[in-house]
Amino acid sequence: MKQLQLLAILIMTLLLSNNLVAQDMDLSLNLGMTPSTTSPGDLYFSYVDESPSQDNLQSERTIEQSKRAFTIGGTIGFKLESNAYFRFGLEGMLGKISGFEFNFGGGYEVYNNDKFNIKPLLMFSYGSAGLKLGDIYQNDVYIEVNRTQFYSESVAVRLDRTHFIAHPEVEFGMPVSSSTEITLNVGYQIPLSIKTSKLIFSGQDEKGEDVTAKESIFASNVYLSLNGHQIRSNFIGVSGLAIRAGIKFNL
Repeated sequence: MKQLQLLAILIMTLLLSNNLVAQDMDLSLNLGMTPSTTSPGDLYFSYVDESPSQDNLQSERTIEQSKRAFTIGGTIGFKLESNAYFRFGLEGMLGKISGFEFNFGGGYEVYNNDKFNIKPLLMFSYGSAGLKLGDIYQNDVYIEVNRTQFYSESVAVRLDRTHFIAHPEVEFGMPVSSSTEITLNVGYQIPLSIKTSKLIFSGQDEKGEDVTAKESIFASNVYLSLNGHQIRSNFIGVSGLAIRAGIKFNL
């Protein structure tokens, strides 16, 4: 993972090495579709907490086949001398599978005739994605997960995993005014690193403040299966074609 991050930093350093003075800066708002594939079937989850009352959750839900997820995000971009371009931003993934990503990368503007422009980009994303499994309701005073005590009536449980993705893409831009541009980005997502899914528990502590705790899906008090087969690795796919359309404002 560290080698991949260093590679991304090296690529961005090379892009910015010619001149670090930005000629133009822009703000973009985007909507799109991104790969988020899951196999259909029955997802079964069982968990017993570590408190003396052994609060537990058993849930079963049907997972429908998924190929894509809806995304919404925003970026800030900098056009440098020699037409080099750098961008970073945040993006949320909505739907049955939800999550967020921090995006960064850059490229070059290879064509611009004031009515149309093209930018090949190499972008990277670091983020997470997952789905809600249900809620644990306490039987006594508190629910305990990895020495974290929850005093709220219930604790939400989510299956989550983190990823580091490369997505080469091409951006097509069409100015509609001196300060506004319509954009279309077409690219392909390539997962570089996906960490094994984990459980995220969210609730309130004794003071009523929000707290979270994490638990491995390999823990002895956890059982998670899809179509009767115990889940031992990530089951949400992220590779494939991604398309985004947006509006860009020159600042």
